[in-house]
Formats: sequence, C-alpha cells, structure tokens
Amino acid sequence: MKAKETINNINFETKEFDNGKIWYKAHFSSLMALHNYLKSNPKINTRIFETRQSISDDESFHGEPLDTAITYLKGGYKKNFKDFIALKRELDSRIVFNSTYSDFEKTTVGSRICIPNVLAGSPKFMIKPAKEKQLKFVDVYYNLGYPQFASDEVIRNRGLIALNLIKILENNDYRVNLTTFKLLKVYDKEYMYISIILKNQNDLLNVSQCYFPFVGVEFNRRIMFNLIETMNVRESYWQNSYGTHIKNDETRERLELPKNAILIGFPSQMGITDDLNESFNNVMENIDIDKYVKIKKL
Repeated sequence: MKAKETINNINFETKEFDNGKIWYKAHFSSLMALHNYLKSNPKINTRIFETRQSISDDESFHGEPLDTAITYLKGGYKKNFKDFIALKRELDSRIVFNSTYSDFEKTTVGSRICIPNVLAGSPKFMIKPAKEKQLKFVDVYYNLGYPQFASDEVIRNRGLIALNLIKILENNDYRVNLTTFKLLKVYDKEYMYISIILKNQNDLLNVSQCYFPFVGVEFNRRIMFNLIETMNVRESYWQNSYGTHIKNDETRERLELPKNAILIGFPSQMGITDDLNESFNNVMENIDIDKYVKIKKL
C-alpha cells in the first residue's frame, strides 16, 4: 500500500510492504524548500516524539537553537568557514588530474600547419580543432549521517573531499547532481529516507550553500531532528534513537543507486580520519575514482 500527501508544498510518501516493512519518504528540491517547510510550523508527531530533541536546551551537543538553525538554511552559517575555505583551496591546488582532452589534434587535413611534423616527415602535418567535448553525467549522493562522537576534523574532511571530488569531476567534463540524504531505520521494520538536492547538473557548485549541511552540527541535530519529528512513524523507538544509520552497502541496495552513482557514505566506512590527506586517498580508493578520471593521490 502506498500513500502520498502534500504538506506545505512538499511531497511525503508512506509505503507499506507485504513483509511488514514501512518506508517514509520526504524529498526537498533545495535548502530553501526545506526552510519554507520548517518555517510553516509543520505538525509534530507527538504520539512518538513526546520529548523533542530538536528543541533541547543542550547547546553543547545540539548547537544553536532551532530557530537560528532554520535561518541558516537561507545562508549565513559562517562558523570556521574561512578555515574551511583555506583548506579547500589548499586541497584543490594539490590535486593533479590527467585530462585526456586536447583543444587541437594533428591530422592529414586542417587549417594550420604543424611545422615540427613537417620537418619530421610525418603525414599528420596539419592541425585542426579536436572533437567537441563529450559531456558525461554522474549522481553524487552524500549521506548526512555520522557517529554521535565523530570529531570536527572527520566531519570537516568528509565535506572538503566531497567538494573537491565534484570539482575534479566537473573539470573532466562531468555534469554533477548532488543529493544529500538521511537513511534511517528502526528494528528493520520502519525506514525513513529524507533527500535534499544541493546541486542540479546545470548549476554551479555553491560551496557556501553546502557548508551548513556538510559540517554544521545544528543541521544534523536541529534541522534533521525537527524534520524527523514531523514524520508519521509508528514505532515508539524512534523517540529514543531518532533512527539507526544504515551501512554503505545496504544504502546502495535500499536506494537502488545506479552503479555509476557515487556514494559518500558513513565516514568510518569511507576511511575518513582526522588526517585530510589520508582521508582523501581512502575515499578515492573507496569510490574507485579511476572509473571516472585519472588522478594522482596525495
């Protein structure tokens, strides 16, 4: 059985399977769509979430208050942003990739003469523009989940590597779609999939827009908790755990991701540590970067 409803212009879906499993899905076309939904004061599932972690007074763990976190969805989250950008520029400058594309090619006919080839007696002594670049497409899925006590460095490094990866792909003629998501479950009975598009294939990468979802503790423990609290889940254990994260292999299977899609998953399963260089190499190996582009590891 499948049920769909539209709440404040957002589509929600509940799907029940014969094996007793239930899926709850919500999709947001942008951070602004998520902002507008949460600002509309959506109904809280108080039957399950009697105590709301999204409005907890514990700012040491949850970060700034929910109302402030919601405003960050429109931009303006700048905590340690300058340091993040400095590290991103350093990482970008150190990545060397081998492009197979050339603006011109040597051939037997063309509009210009290649003097060295003439002197060498080569039959390909003319130069003409190379064939037009062939655009390729790839979907990048970024799992917003991470362990409760993951270090700031681990969370930061994953975000830096994801942004760097997108730049590498785009420099090699890929059009990239970037979707962030939460995939959670309780007792293998109820599953929740929340997806938010951060970049369509025709958009330029907006680092500032990605920064809050990638590294902001408030996004994970205010925004996402608040969103989870509005979902019509039935199992009472959601209150205790707000769901259990799912491993990378199962994530690919459950979401039926295409083989060519890139999953930036749970940090520990991607080999992400406090060391940025080590983390970069581990992630590139994990996603098998050679399938997309040849690069030199750090």
